[in-house]
Amino acid sequence: MPPRRRKTAPPPPRHDPAAGWIFTTDYVAPSGRHLRPGVEFSVRGERGRFRFLRHVRTETGTEWVEGIGGPKGCHQWRSFRPDRIRRVHVKARVMPVSRVGLKAVGRAR
Repeated sequence: MPPRRRKTAPPPPRHDPAAGWIFTTDYVAPSGRHLRPGVEFSVRGERGRFRFLRHVRTETGTEWVEGIGGPKGCHQWRSFRPDRIRRVHVKARVMPVSRVGLKAVGRAR
């Protein structure tokens, strides 16, 4: 006769430390510029640029900004306090050729 299987207790419920945190993908930097996913920003005391991912706020009021970046060839996922954001970089928009006109593009004669 095979041995009896013992009844095991169910596993305890998992504790999620981030249960009460608020994650947002839109944040206004102290300089007044809007940060959205993909916008680059510089951080005081860090080399390189970082791309904004999200803003996190906890129940206790602690907040930080998460981004990916750093020096060239050494990109990392990092978190920073919002007061360390030095500058929000804005990329210049490229206008389509039809709006710029042929004179600005430099057509061949």
